[in-house]
Amino acid sequence: AAAKVASAAGWREPKPDGEGRYHFALQGGLALDMFSPDGNAIILRAAVQPLPDEEAPRENLLRAKAKLAVAASRERKTVLALEDDNLILHRVLPSKETPLENMPGIVKAFLNDLDWWKAQAVRLAS
Repeated sequence: AAAKVASAAGWREPKPDGEGRYHFALQGGLALDMFSPDGNAIILRAAVQPLPDEEAPRENLLRAKAKLAVAASRERKTVLALEDDNLILHRVLPSKETPLENMPGIVKAFLNDLDWWKAQAVRLAS
């Protein structure tokens, strides 16, 4: 799947790291990981933003993002999640049911969602 995406986008094919994750670092500060923990699913994962250290701004950000996530879930196939002190975006695909020729479009949609979430982070910060 990683090779198909890289080829379609004209990117250099990444090599997996020690954990079997493929890392794509893209223009505009976007980055994407693709991996399969069990061979039955393909996971797309990207960092959206770190959480503030102070409690009040942290709670306000989480509350605002939760409202956006509920509204966005009607249209978007990606999921916003909390991981350690970061908001991340991910999408889980069943590998056996996802044709390789569909992967470039799926990754493009994921990156569009990531870009949208990052824009919301900037909007909420101002």
